[in-house]
Amino acid sequence: MRSEIPRTRISGKIFFVRGPATEAPDVADNLPADGKIADAAIERLNVLANRENPPPFFLAVGFQKPHLPFVAPKKYWDLYDPDKIPSVQVPDRPEGAPAFEGRSKRSEPVSGKDQRVGAA
Repeated sequence: MRSEIPRTRISGKIFFVRGPATEAPDVADNLPADGKIADAAIERLNVLANRENPPPFFLAVGFQKPHLPFVAPKKYWDLYDPDKIPSVQVPDRPEGAPAFEGRSKRSEPVSGKDQRVGAA
């Protein structure tokens, strides 16, 4: 429930505090939200399929992933060696892309080519 999520106030705005971007809990497949959704879909499919003379049906199922946070049971993370996954190399911005805009540690606007980046 949204009211149970911790909150923080930054510059007068309330932000919901969530966990890390990735997690690998050592849990069963059906403990994370998408696992529960899959179990509910399977249960509903069984109910629909086991009716007497079932008419054709369509069951739409929506999963939360692949959106942040990336949470999957540990056994799936363990399938991959993170040291063997190459990092993404982006040598140049796509043609027509705007310059990077961000904030420095002092919260002043900076751009990727701004000489003030890294200034004390």
